Amino acid sequence: ESIDLLPKADASPKSYGIDFDFSYEAIVNKTLTEKAMTQTIAIPLVQPDRFEVAEPQLYGPVYVGDTLNGYVSYVNKGKSAIFNLSVKIEGEGFTTGEAESYIGNVESGSGDGFELNLNPIQAGEIKGTILFTYEDANGETKEITKEFTSQAMEMDFGNDEPIDPGMDM
Repeated sequence: ESIDLLPKADASPKSYGIDFDFSYEAIVNKTLTEKAMTQTIAIPLVQPDRFEVAEPQLYGPVYVGDTLNGYVSYVNKGKSAIFNLSVKIEGEGFTTGEAESYIGNVESGSGDGFELNLNPIQAGEIKGTILFTYEDANGETKEITKEFTSQAMEMDFGNDEPIDPGMDM
């Protein structure tokens, strides 16, 4: 026999026990006897993973020597919590104080954001990736990668002439 089971849309992810009752007749000591038994089967329910990360927002361009600030938001739209969320920033043309950061668990229906603080090391294009790594309700590791680009410019004071030492600043 097979039975199709459909969970409620708002069912919590966990194992659910289903009881099966069996009744039958058997010959015991040459006598027809009615028998019954109950068997419980545990069925794990897993809800689909719906962790989402928005596109990074960078507040640039920026001058070399200044800090390029940005923000990337995330939300767990799934019915299960996600676990051990961490963020890693890699790329070219910048350094950052927090290249890796551990955020922790994100409950169903909640979200937050991660602030980026990048320090350009040379003029030109700044490009990189933000890697979000987490474990779903089954303990499976998943990754989401977002790319970003911005520009860094040299400070230009607009004066190519040498400064006269006698000139008032």
